[in-house]
Amino acid sequence: MPVTALTAVWFGTFAGLLEVALLAFQKFVRHGLTHRGPQGVWMAPLAEVIVLLSVGVVLFAFGLRWPRARSLPVIVAASAFLAGLSVLLLPGWFAWWSASLLAAGIAAQAARLARRFPVRFERLLRRTVAIPIMITIALALVVNLQLTISERRELARLPHARANAANIIVIIWDAVRAQSLSLHGHHRRTTPNLELLARRGVVFQRAIATAPWTLPSHASMFTGLFSHQLDVGWALPFRQDAPTLAEVLARHGYRTGGFVGNILYTDAEHGLARGFAHYEDRPMSVGEVLSNSTLLHELADPENSLARVTGPHRYLWRKRAGKIDRDFLRWVAQDSTRPFFAFLNYFDAHDPYLPPREFRNRFGDLERPGLAARLRKISRGEQIWDRAPDEIEHEVRGYESSVAYLDHALGELAAALALRGLLQNTVIVITSDHGEEFGEHGEFRHGETLFMPALHVPLVLIAPERIQAGQQVEVPVSLRDLAATILDLVGVAESSPLPGASWTSLLARARNQPPTPVLSATTRDLHGRNLQHSLVTQRYHYIRESGSSEQLFDLSSDPAENTNLIKLGYDQAHLLTLRGLVDSIRANK
Repeated sequence: MPVTALTAVWFGTFAGLLEVALLAFQKFVRHGLTHRGPQGVWMAPLAEVIVLLSVGVVLFAFGLRWPRARSLPVIVAASAFLAGLSVLLLPGWFAWWSASLLAAGIAAQAARLARRFPVRFERLLRRTVAIPIMITIALALVVNLQLTISERRELARLPHARANAANIIVIIWDAVRAQSLSLHGHHRRTTPNLELLARRGVVFQRAIATAPWTLPSHASMFTGLFSHQLDVGWALPFRQDAPTLAEVLARHGYRTGGFVGNILYTDAEHGLARGFAHYEDRPMSVGEVLSNSTLLHELADPENSLARVTGPHRYLWRKRAGKIDRDFLRWVAQDSTRPFFAFLNYFDAHDPYLPPREFRNRFGDLERPGLAARLRKISRGEQIWDRAPDEIEHEVRGYESSVAYLDHALGELAAALALRGLLQNTVIVITSDHGEEFGEHGEFRHGETLFMPALHVPLVLIAPERIQAGQQVEVPVSLRDLAATILDLVGVAESSPLPGASWTSLLARARNQPPTPVLSATTRDLHGRNLQHSLVTQRYHYIRESGSSEQLFDLSSDPAENTNLIKLGYDQAHLLTLRGLVDSIRANK
């Protein structure tokens, strides 16, 4: 093995294994998040080797002109610096500048030893390089064997299912707001396939998420709990003992599978895989391997200042809707003897908004401002994230083009299901975990506010021979009731431990019966504390922050929520009623 490759493999594998050991300490001793999957035990060493080999190739190329660039001390210094930096940059350990200084010190000492004892140093590398390689291979075999055995064991434990039990598919379009869908009257034709499919079921015109971001919203849908009842936060995964929809269905003989695109918050580490015998989150791809290098992971982080300057980019691990659909259909085909419950989470409409090439200009030119334009923005004293109206419109077009791609993928999935004869006896729910904001109230993306763009989501329910097709529901409904509705439709609600009320009762009741107010909450700290609460009634939207700040909007006359009625001296008696409703729902555990 050439000395350049030898050095890269030695430093890369040892650095990767050290990262794995430190992340294991973080996970099992400190009970923290690692933001890596189980395959990371072998992907991390491989990723570091790829990074260091790439640098070695560059040094070799320079060495053709400047021979010193490919000398052992230089190669060792470069490898030791990058390997040390990747380990030291593990989240929560060191800042960039301090990690760089320490890595430079490690590199200097390694280069000094290589310069003083070149023969002995190279001999040491050759004699010991097999050790980390064999450990990496062993870890890969153990992890994959354990995952296979675990899934087979879970399937073997399943009881017999009811005869002719309906299949269930829950489709979550991550970060898709209702107002950007032509299903809900948007002027751009973003969802023709969803509209066609919705004719087979019921469209809920005012579905409200329980939280404006992914983890609590998903956990609420799976458990029937309100988001304020969940111990989850930005750095706090879903770990409480509340039973989940997947667990209940498994106890009734369902084969359960999850296929997710959002591995920021719907990966197994965040707790949403509980109850699923099969769960595919992080892809087996080159991008996923490379993201297991802490150095590349940090550089690709969209919150990183470098990423803000260089502009929107594709996450290394991003999965397209087509990939999720193929994985799901492959899994379905493996066993036709049992009913299945499948959870499909699609990440294509999440920022950065990067639709596939054939959808990129669906609603106008999506060529993005270059680096020079962003640097000019900085030179004028503007923030990178400040957006002019034309820039906002550019983002909206990118977002809605991404929604159009999701709709296209939905049409292809529906066709594939029909070809396999799976549409007739399958309950399908199509919704979103939260919406998205584009500066309507001074905020962008989601998670910070409880205005309607962040909470109002699409909801289509299809249940052949169980609910009448073609209905439109105009009253507000909460996604908290998704689990209860599914269990009702498949006939296992009586033995269910999950709270919530089925939407089927809403379809059956008198039209003049007043709707139940819908509660939502947001977390804005690193833990699980709810700092804002929202209540949506048939006409009003009430928002209360943790202090005394309150807002009230009349959605019938002010759907854009521009006028806070409280500032206009709104009726105090009705305001007291709304406050009391929030408090009573929160107190009802």
